[in-house]
Amino acid sequence: MSLTFRPGIFNLRRLLNGFARPAADLYVRAAVMWGRAQYSVFDAADPRKAAFRERTNHCVERIGALRDGRVRRVVLDFEGKHIHALLHLPARPVHTPPPSSSAPEWT
Repeated sequence: MSLTFRPGIFNLRRLLNGFARPAADLYVRAAVMWGRAQYSVFDAADPRKAAFRERTNHCVERIGALRDGRVRRVVLDFEGKHIHALLHLPARPVHTPPPSSSAPEWT
């Protein structure tokens, strides 16, 4: 059995209609796996490392698009260095923030 690509038949937006959240969740998993794959290549000049990074970046871009721009890259200053992270914003406005200490108290 072979699959043939026919322009106009396959519409990714129509396919994902109603499935953006699961698709974004799968892109999160893929981004983590591609990101971890980078650590298996120790030589920074190895083209495989760059390819893994490109795939990770692609997945992160798709996550942001599927979640209406609520996931974005940020750079945080910490002790004179930079920490790169993903900021996940809530889907709706937050009117009452959670308590400052939501962790359980250990006695």
